[in-house]
Amino acid sequence: MLAQDVRDRRRALAFVRRHVRQLYGGIPPPAQIFFYAEHRRRICGTIALDFAGRGEKFLLESIYGIDYDRTPWPFEREKIAQFSRWWTTRPGIGVHLMYAAHAYALGQGKRFGIVEVKPRIVARVEEFGMTLVKVAGAILQIKGESSRGERYYAIPPAPQLYMFALRANAAALARSISLQGGP
Repeated sequence: MLAQDVRDRRRALAFVRRHVRQLYGGIPPPAQIFFYAEHRRRICGTIALDFAGRGEKFLLESIYGIDYDRTPWPFEREKIAQFSRWWTTRPGIGVHLMYAAHAYALGQGKRFGIVEVKPRIVARVEEFGMTLVKVAGAILQIKGESSRGERYYAIPPAPQLYMFALRANAAALARSISLQGGP
């Protein structure tokens, strides 16, 4: 479900912050767009998207040194959605949130996604049939804790930067949902 009002955005952000604080410490920065899932009126999963406007950069561009000539697809910000804050506490929710975010980004004219993740998450999304392509030569600029106090970057293994084709991954997610007996 898209967090459309201030109350739902606050609830989704509080869910993410609570879980990030427990695992990594610190506070993650806010995102432009939140999707969330509920069970018995309690949030049990989130995913966030950010779009870069004219003259803007993605947050990930300040975290990684990127050789834009080596990205798997042209790095045209107006065609890219940054994915983040994918967090779930109930089985089966993650694939639905991921699909909703892909469908929304495609509806906004985006063609590609960009994300930083650790190997465990790469393996998880591959179970859904998704394909992430490592951004060659992307160098993590943060050593140890982030400026927001998060230990995410200090706890091995380090995350890496990836891009992906939204349409292909959305199709894979739809197949995965269908195989699970979903809508």
